[in-house]
Amino acid sequence: ADFAKFCGTSFAQKNKAHGYFDDGREVSGGGLEFPLFAAGLWLSTQETAQFLTRLSESFATTEGSAPLSHDTAVRMLHGHDKGSREFMGADMGLGVFIIEAGENKFALHQGANEGFRALFLHCFSGPDHGKGLVICANGDNRAVGFIAEVAQIILKALHVEGIDFSRFESEFDYKKI
Repeated sequence: ADFAKFCGTSFAQKNKAHGYFDDGREVSGGGLEFPLFAAGLWLSTQETAQFLTRLSESFATTEGSAPLSHDTAVRMLHGHDKGSREFMGADMGLGVFIIEAGENKFALHQGANEGFRALFLHCFSGPDHGKGLVICANGDNRAVGFIAEVAQIILKALHVEGIDFSRFESEFDYKKI
């Protein structure tokens, strides 16, 4: 109940989206469910953004942001290389990946389950502290290109320091997935 209040949600699965494969077939039962794991958490994009904001607030102050302590936030957002640098150019925190852009540090996660793809990116330290995005799509691999395009548009509009937009490709190459 405290965590639900923390995120601003009741965790009720109201108006749940259904996942779709690239050929248009709906994922059986609407989508996979893992009710006992974080991967089974159903939050809206707004609720996810609220959680990330509270996480970065807990990281920034020794008082934390109840019920998440400063120490927990630091553990979550302190990255280590456990093979993730080679795989995706990011360190691994607890439940999130950590990347840097100039003086900014970001919490990052790319969600993927059958028929669903997602991305969150939230600046928890640096000149752009508090800026971020949460994007969800109920599609399979084809949704990745959509998310990449939307993320580029949002990041440009947010004027986030340290991002080299010249490295963004104009067309998404599905062969590199």
